[in-house]
Amino acid sequence: MSDTALKNYTIGLDIGIASVGWAILDWDRNKIADLGVRLFPGAENPKDGSSLALPRREARSARRRTRRKRQRLADIRNLIEKNKIVSAKQLETLFEKTPAPTPWQLRLEGLDRKLSAEEWARVLLHIAKRRGFKSNRLDDLSKDEETGRAKEGMKANSALLANYRTVGEMLAKDEKFAEHKRNKGGNYTNTIARDDLKKEIETLFDCQRKFGNSFASPEFEKEYTEVFARQLPFASGDILEKMTGFCSLEPSEKRAPKASWTAERFILLSKIANLRVRVNGKKYELSLEKRKIIENLACKLQKVTYKQIRKAIASDDDWQFDYIAGVKKGKEPEEATFAELKAFHQFRKAVCDKLGEEYWNVLLETSPQTLDTLAYALTYRKAEEEIREYLTDKNVDEKLIDAVCGLNFRGNVNLSVKAMDKLLPLLEKGLRYDEACVEAGYGAKNEEERSRKLPVPDWEEIRNPVVIRAVSQTRKMLNAIIEKYGSPAEIHIELARDLSRSKKERNEISRNIENNRAANQKYADEFTEQFNNKPTAEQREKYRLWKEQGGYCPYTGKYMEPALVFCNPKDGSYAEIDHIIPYSRSFDDSRTNKVLVIGSANRNKGNRTPYEYFGKEGQAWEEFIARVDMYIKDRRKAQRLKMKNFDETEANELTERSLGDTRYITRYLANLLENRLIFADNGRKQHVIRINGMATATLRKQWGINALKNRAESDLHHALDACVIAAASPSMIKKISDYSAKRELCKLQTTPEGKKERLPEPWKNFRKEIEARLSDSPAELLAEYGFDSYTEKELQTLKPVFISRKPDRKAGGAAHEETIRSAKYLARGKTAVKTPLAKVNLAMLENMVGKERDTALYNAIKERLEKFGNKPEKAFAEPLIKPSKNGNGSVVCSIKIFSSGTAGVKINKGLAANGGMVRVDVYEKGGKYYLIPYYVADIANRTVKN
Repeated sequence: MSDTALKNYTIGLDIGIASVGWAILDWDRNKIADLGVRLFPGAENPKDGSSLALPRREARSARRRTRRKRQRLADIRNLIEKNKIVSAKQLETLFEKTPAPTPWQLRLEGLDRKLSAEEWARVLLHIAKRRGFKSNRLDDLSKDEETGRAKEGMKANSALLANYRTVGEMLAKDEKFAEHKRNKGGNYTNTIARDDLKKEIETLFDCQRKFGNSFASPEFEKEYTEVFARQLPFASGDILEKMTGFCSLEPSEKRAPKASWTAERFILLSKIANLRVRVNGKKYELSLEKRKIIENLACKLQKVTYKQIRKAIASDDDWQFDYIAGVKKGKEPEEATFAELKAFHQFRKAVCDKLGEEYWNVLLETSPQTLDTLAYALTYRKAEEEIREYLTDKNVDEKLIDAVCGLNFRGNVNLSVKAMDKLLPLLEKGLRYDEACVEAGYGAKNEEERSRKLPVPDWEEIRNPVVIRAVSQTRKMLNAIIEKYGSPAEIHIELARDLSRSKKERNEISRNIENNRAANQKYADEFTEQFNNKPTAEQREKYRLWKEQGGYCPYTGKYMEPALVFCNPKDGSYAEIDHIIPYSRSFDDSRTNKVLVIGSANRNKGNRTPYEYFGKEGQAWEEFIARVDMYIKDRRKAQRLKMKNFDETEANELTERSLGDTRYITRYLANLLENRLIFADNGRKQHVIRINGMATATLRKQWGINALKNRAESDLHHALDACVIAAASPSMIKKISDYSAKRELCKLQTTPEGKKERLPEPWKNFRKEIEARLSDSPAELLAEYGFDSYTEKELQTLKPVFISRKPDRKAGGAAHEETIRSAKYLARGKTAVKTPLAKVNLAMLENMVGKERDTALYNAIKERLEKFGNKPEKAFAEPLIKPSKNGNGSVVCSIKIFSSGTAGVKINKGLAANGGMVRVDVYEKGGKYYLIPYYVADIANRTVKN
């Protein structure tokens, strides 16, 4: 054991997306033994939350596509050479010069005349080079906007093709493609379907055979078409299965597809088991009979809302759902979706449409496991041939295969079919998931698996890269602490509420926080304007509640005069903020649990609920209910005010919800620590405490620590929070409860200085100790405050809090730019790249290709840049041309930067230049004509290309 080892200490961990604050409280000496902060970059793109691996994955995909395309064209050349259409030497020089007619024209002419060997070779290579769009099945479920636009363009062009014999004829003749044949400027209007190109190949080969072309045999056509259409599936079934993780309950079993009937039904029954309703405030589970009604409803309807559940299971309105998830702003809460069996209803529609409803009913009744087989095939097999082969081997009806083959699924659940088959009968009996796991024998890890340090977790159970990095960094910090101080007695953890959430969800949380901050500021400004005084935090909260209640007290029905509520800061007893469910019994400090009431009524209510205060049933209670309906617009707050039954079970549940974090990732980490670490023996059965942010916020407020917390100033607030988290022991929670009860009953003692008794700190001057330890001179402040828990030697070696950072030991980012550079000038030791004029500055201009040869262009650009202070975005914001209309309606533009004179430019189509001197693209806006964008490129051919 090291000299620094401690016998009885608690570790507090404040775990966020990019930080871990930690603190060690030594209970033998009542002191903060150590504290610190670990910072690390979040495992995601900070701009959009995408995976850090996305750029590498996209680049790898691009390389793969390029490699396959190159190989495909090489195979086409080999076919051409093998069939002796042209020689290998002729193939090398086939596209060195571009003779007339162009390949587009040859594809048109091939329908009406025999093509020469070289022309036929050019056509075959040209078609194979750009072979159109074909879905790889995975795109069927894609929400990608780019894919959607490509499909729209493809659909429009397929419709347009009805007026032509082939794609080549359409591209050569139709006015839509006169300007350019390929997609440009991020548009997908010219996307062609691969199937349409295959039809062109068939037509061309057929026509050439009729014209006597000896190189258009059916055998050669078959070989050519096979190479042209060759496309590997997105991933073979073996690869997808290999990528699938293992079940968290049955480690040797693979996870089940999310679309399987077993998985969807398991999730549905788990949701139903967790559904609770309140009758007169008392929480109840649903009976098995009503649960079955909801299950049948989900099988009948595409989506099941809470409102539909209410209608199906009861007509009595004297009850409420305890909790409704997914409520959208501005919508009725019960309009939210409770459950949705997506795959089940896709199967049902496909089967009923093709085979009839009776076939579906028989299938579901006699062989529901077949749906699992179908889901497995449609999740792990992406090529139709693979799907059919797999299902045929499983003896699935050929008619059923035909009906569902067009469906496509993705994703898995965390459990295997084997595990869910064990749990489903228990869920049907009414057990919750956790209860079913215990009943099925899925218990905790064995004692012998514990170790002094935390081993590497099974990342398959998490999978979220942001959470993985946070847990990984926490593990490193924790093991370093244990190495230095020995095994802890307890570990208290608090996870940021946005950890494990998507970027979109975190942005929504941030917006809500910002909206709440803006609302508070609005009420503060209103208060200042009305009362000519800046409000304190308590006055602002009172004012907000007062406004929300219309100024009326729900307990007495009296109007609370603003002058009496807000204009006498010395006497705040006229109107007070009351916790609807007493804080000592709920630990709920949210605004939903608060109302502004007449002070005397609040003191008379004490630590009772409104129902207990008004003597339960009777006239007083009925009048109170009427006032709540009149003044309280917040549905959840009104429900809280009307709650009748709040017994010890309810209190314990609400307390646990308020103080303990119940999210999956928090439970996972807590169970990991509890089951895998060796703890110091202090007689406790539970060594890991999950802390909710609400609990630490309350403690900071009660101990006056909020004043020390400045997020904008530094990252030290993570260590501060960790100190509070470490101090939030069960005994401290009991002290909070006792203190709150005394305050509610007006039994708080008064100190000799005339101040009211405060919530006791873990030890004397705990707040001051935190303040000292977070300062730049901790030893000086500790000595000044008179702490005797630190030895002289400890004070001499005490240093400010150290903020450690995750080292980055590997090179990251792209090795080079993605820009494709021209090798045309390699003989001079240079490469060239197209550059928009809006990005060219004077320094870059000196590297312009051909500036010595085309001095007019160089001088014009230089003059323009100098005129606008070397700011290209301003220099080229206005057009360099002054258009004027000629007699035939076209626009003539004087291009003054060219020495060769003028060029005629058509606005609408083609943008063709006279004499081949210059080609520009023009658009009109507000009566002005603009070149977009400007490019310096290929100056040797005197061309400006868009």
